[in-house]
Amino acid sequence: MKDKPFQFKQFSVYHHRSSMKVGTDALLLGAWCGVENATHILEIGCGCGVISLMLAQRNSKAHILAIDIDLFSVEQANENFRSSPWADRLKATGQDFMEFDLTEHFDLMVCNPPFFYHSLESPLYPRNNARHMNKFDRALFFKKCHESSQPNSRIALIIPFVDYEQWIHFAAQYFWYPSKSLQVKDTVNKPSKRILIEFGKKKNCIQIETLIIKENKAFSPQYEQMLKHYQIIF
Repeated sequence: MKDKPFQFKQFSVYHHRSSMKVGTDALLLGAWCGVENATHILEIGCGCGVISLMLAQRNSKAHILAIDIDLFSVEQANENFRSSPWADRLKATGQDFMEFDLTEHFDLMVCNPPFFYHSLESPLYPRNNARHMNKFDRALFFKKCHESSQPNSRIALIIPFVDYEQWIHFAAQYFWYPSKSLQVKDTVNKPSKRILIEFGKKKNCIQIETLIIKENKAFSPQYEQMLKHYQIIF
């Protein structure tokens, strides 16, 4: 029996065979990152391809390459790409970004990286790679982004808020600097859970904005506004 598909406003992303499901982090990153003026986009660790699909929906000129080390995820992403209205601009391939020898350069690189350090690991190998920091080298990540970039390239990430300063440190080693950011809180009285960061190659003074997901036990107007073009529940 198939799970109910995760539905966007214009298409559906099926995850009935996958151990990984579409999460809030991916939706926020896909809706928030600056996709304007980006004609060549790389999604690193694409999973089922939801972020790439959102970026294709937001920018009609963007061609997107999605990569993942898990070949089953790549197969699933390509299934979803073929079922979308943007199939001619989307492609997924099995690659480890840390070992990727790129001949192409990108305007925008997008990643929802692993974030667990010492928590209990899943027996499912793809889920471990997707969620745990065991094999994720942040310095090497920014180095590879630098090698894959152009002068005006950007990187967009969503990470745990508590790790913000560490990511900034590793990024600066390869001349990446925050250009905008958005901290995410479940409710106004809870501490920040995640932060979305966009990096560029120029040093700027930025102000961290805040997104509250729920107010009075319902989705906040700000959250609904952010995702209304992608989820039919709004």
